Amino acid sequence: MDFWKLVRPHVVVVLLFLVLAMVYFAPALDGKEIHQGDVEKFMGMSQELREYYQKEGKSSAWTGSMFSGMPAYTIGVWGGTVNLLDVVERPFKALGSKDIGVVFMAMLCCYLLLLLMGAKIPVAVLGAIAFSFSSYSIIILEAGHITKAWAMAYMPLVFAGFWLVLKRNYLWGGSLFAFALALQIKSNHVQITYYLTLFCFIVFVGYALSYLRERAWRPLVCTFSALFVAVVLAALCNLGNLYANYESSHESIRGKSELSHAVDGKTDKSGGLDKDYAFAWSYGVGETFTLLIPDFYGGASGGTLDCDSHLAKAMQAQGFQAPSPLRTATYWGDQPFTSGPVYFGAIVCFLFVLALWLVRNPLKWWIFGAVVFFICLSWGRNFDGFNTFLFHYLPYYNKFRTVSMALVVPQLAFVILAVWGLVEIFQKGISWEKLRRPLLYSLYITGGVCLLFMVLTPFDFSSASDAHLGVPDWYLSALREDRAGLMRADALRSLFFVLAAVACIYGFVKNRESKMAKYLPWTLVFFVLLDLWLVDRRYLNKDNFVAKNTYTQVYRATPADKIILKDPDLSYRVLSLNNPFNESHIPYFHKSIGGYSAAKLRRYQELIDLKIMPEIQAVGQSFKSGRLESIQESFKSAPVLDMLNMRYLVFDPSQAPVVNPYAYGNAWFVKEVRMVENADEEMSVAGTGGKDIAWVDQRFADVIRGKSLKTDSLAEVVLTAYKPNSLEYVYRSAEPGVLVFSEVYYPHGWKAFVDGEPVPHFRTNWILRGMEVPAGEHRVEFRFEPDAYFTARIISTVTSAILLLVFAGLLARGLVWGKWS
Repeated sequence: MDFWKLVRPHVVVVLLFLVLAMVYFAPALDGKEIHQGDVEKFMGMSQELREYYQKEGKSSAWTGSMFSGMPAYTIGVWGGTVNLLDVVERPFKALGSKDIGVVFMAMLCCYLLLLLMGAKIPVAVLGAIAFSFSSYSIIILEAGHITKAWAMAYMPLVFAGFWLVLKRNYLWGGSLFAFALALQIKSNHVQITYYLTLFCFIVFVGYALSYLRERAWRPLVCTFSALFVAVVLAALCNLGNLYANYESSHESIRGKSELSHAVDGKTDKSGGLDKDYAFAWSYGVGETFTLLIPDFYGGASGGTLDCDSHLAKAMQAQGFQAPSPLRTATYWGDQPFTSGPVYFGAIVCFLFVLALWLVRNPLKWWIFGAVVFFICLSWGRNFDGFNTFLFHYLPYYNKFRTVSMALVVPQLAFVILAVWGLVEIFQKGISWEKLRRPLLYSLYITGGVCLLFMVLTPFDFSSASDAHLGVPDWYLSALREDRAGLMRADALRSLFFVLAAVACIYGFVKNRESKMAKYLPWTLVFFVLLDLWLVDRRYLNKDNFVAKNTYTQVYRATPADKIILKDPDLSYRVLSLNNPFNESHIPYFHKSIGGYSAAKLRRYQELIDLKIMPEIQAVGQSFKSGRLESIQESFKSAPVLDMLNMRYLVFDPSQAPVVNPYAYGNAWFVKEVRMVENADEEMSVAGTGGKDIAWVDQRFADVIRGKSLKTDSLAEVVLTAYKPNSLEYVYRSAEPGVLVFSEVYYPHGWKAFVDGEPVPHFRTNWILRGMEVPAGEHRVEFRFEPDAYFTARIISTVTSAILLLVFAGLLARGLVWGKWS
């Protein structure tokens, strides 16, 4: 009975969290789902892999449906050995892996963290709601960034274990840290884990310095050892994913180029992503005010205005009928586009500032320093000197893009400090005399900022992208007035919530002994929830939900698709002229020259930039003639597309595709092998020489015994079997020779066989595979068997089982015998 009395309030809180998540995502309970752009793209990217697994029950770590072939690690590998941590997530994902479940998990994790940090129930509930309903957490769900959402949900739980270790509870803290970190790494969003690691490192430095000042060597060693062992365990539980990401970091666009200069002619010093690409989504310095005032920069790209807006009235004055709601470019910040602002909540920002005065623990300054650091990271190119230095010299930082994502750490840190300050007020009985000045100073800072932007609007509210809107001056003038209005309205709104928080705190401290006092913390919880809920509804509401079969309706075969699908050949490639390298429709139905992926192979991306795009542009020009013969003739001048076996070109999906009569096919014998000295030379000659010459880097010289070849004019090679991870060919030739295969060369995992015997193969023509073959009739087979990856997955299975058993044992020990240390 005593145990039930102890846990009953927490059970009520858990039910409250579940109700909040269900109410927010209520349409999901009616069988609908959020229309998420990235999920839609994922369906197209992964169709070949899912279909293969459903038909044959086998997994493939390679897909041939995008970019002429690429590893499937970053898309999804169905089947194979499992990570047993799936058992932990299954109940939550059953609630809704893309909506209810992930928000519910985030609230639970943050609630547990704040309880462990000493907060009582209402204060911990406030923090859990503030973290989980912060606008970015909701906006990424609308966009379909599901792995990011789950990685963020586990952030508080990881920090909870970390915190316990710092408090010298090594057994439980280390176990919880390993368990939570394993779950977060399993989400497979390395960038979020990277940011959280940096945050923990900064906090650890603060603790380590205090240990060193006290000469407390033993606790410092114990703390470091517990954290180290936990990190190793968490990594081993996810060794498959980590290995795949490590491999990808070298071979994808996140790896170092072999060319002596970048595509734009600049020296590539980072060995990672192109800096301009990585910094494209840089948060504006002024845009940081959105943490306090949501529509400070106009909200989302393509925001809405009502019929009373300046723009609507201007349109009516010009004789146009303004639609309601009126969608237009309300956002005027530095990012290319955005689904909405990063808003922490006016009350949370106020409480964060207040905590800087109230909290006496010096650790607060390390957390504050981390907040400043990550905000500076989010500015990217807008704080160029600082961020360029880190981009080139901070380990692995150049592997990540969208630097505005760094604000996920301040999102958690604001909540931690805000709750820490509330503990001083609601639980430790701070007197009004000690609270009065900090409360007023915090009001002056946060409320003063809101008041300033209510009264003054020291901006012209123009955007660099306004010139591309193609609208008259009167339209832009009215739009800028509306942007100013959005700022003023939300500044007033935030001021109201700051004043509401001040009133709740003042009422509590002044009436601490009254019956009313116990309700004021819950009143503050209500205001935090109301504030964030209303802002979140601007960006994700019932209008974002669609019927569950929507994605299958999106991928309906067009007339062009239906014609192509009649082709009986096992493998050929298709190119769409409609944004070919940022679309997933063609990969859903065919093997594509293009596709949609942020982890495409660097060699292939460089081939796109330097060879494929110029060829596409030249072919596109031929469409101006309107003559099929001219279009097909242009393929003669597209040798790279030809060697990639591009058989069909889709210009208009409603019309028949254009057939490329010059496509080289799946494989061919060459007449000559020529060696090149380096990557620059290899790229320059790629595609030249047609089907007669194989250009090979000198690093593969040992694999090719003969450079001068005797050719059999009657030799032939045929693809006889195709699977994503297995290809079989039969060839006949009276002479030994060199075969070139129209398949992407990848150095990790592809194995070649002739008549079942393993043989070496090499890279040729920059991106393709080549092989020396003997005379006669033989069978050639390629199999993708990345042994290191498969071994890593087995280790993950075993280690995750051990970690689950250890964690379950410790939990039972605590519940039965009450031993939590």
